[in-house]
Amino acid sequence: MANVFFAALIGWLASTRKWELSWVIWTVLGGVLVSGLILLIPVFLRIISRRYRLTSQRLFIERGILSQTIDQTELIRVDDVRVEKTFIDRVFGVGTVSLLSTDVSDRLVVIEGIDNAERVAEAVRSNMRTQRGKALFVENL
Repeated sequence: MANVFFAALIGWLASTRKWELSWVIWTVLGGVLVSGLILLIPVFLRIISRRYRLTSQRLFIERGILSQTIDQTELIRVDDVRVEKTFIDRVFGVGTVSLLSTDVSDRLVVIEGIDNAERVAEAVRSNMRTQRGKALFVENL
C-alpha cells in the first residue's frame, strides 16, 4: 500500500515538474527503505521470539519475548518430517522443518528459519526411531 502511495506521489510531482530528478530518486529510495523495514520488522520479531531445543526424547519450542510459552513434542509421536527451503531461505542458508505428529494439541509443529535444516530433520528422525525401538506400542501386540 505504501509503495502505491509513493508511486502515485512521485508520478504527480514528476508531472508537475516541481521536483528535480535527484529528489525523485531520493523519494523512491526512501519509499523502498520504509516499505522494506515494514516488511522485515515482523520477521525479525518472529526470529528473536522463538527458541528451539532438541533432546533425544522431546522437541521444545519456546515462544515469546516478554511472556513465554513452552511447547513440548514427544519425538515418539512424530510420524513425518519435511524440510522446506524457499529461494530466500536458500540464499540465507536456512530452512523450515515441519513435523507431523499424533499429538492432539500440536498436530503440525513447524521449526522456521533454522541453520542446517537437513541435519535437524535427520536428528529428529534418528531420535524418533530410537524412541520407537524402546517403546512397546499397543498396536504391536
